[in-house]
Amino acid sequence: MKYAKIVLAALALVLFGWWLLLENLIIADPGHVSGYIQLASWLLMAVLTILEWKNGRSSDHKEPSAAWSGTWIVLATGGAAIIFLANDYSSKGDLQLFLAIAVLTAGAALLVYRFASRHENEIGEARFNAHLNDR
Repeated sequence: MKYAKIVLAALALVLFGWWLLLENLIIADPGHVSGYIQLASWLLMAVLTILEWKNGRSSDHKEPSAAWSGTWIVLATGGAAIIFLANDYSSKGDLQLFLAIAVLTAGAALLVYRFASRHENEIGEARFNAHLNDR
């Protein structure tokens, strides 16, 4: 069973690489690979679901901290901005814009992580005072 998990994890990495390659090809030539990207997405989701199912119940897993959640959101947004702008990439001057976005994204991610880890008790679900009706 241990080796099956390793093989499935390797398959997930291969499928993720295939999915990234197809996403890049869609940007370059959208007509030819649109059907394959959906197949790669479904296969990747199936393998990841099997991997998670073999790990046990989902209630056993600890939720990510607000610091990590916020950091990943900033990194995903910066990565999406770079991919979106890559559609109009035409000159070497555009590389400076990509570099600026990458540096600003890394800086913003660092600031979000630092802020959220310092104020971790103040971020999260709403907390209500139970004694409001005692007035």
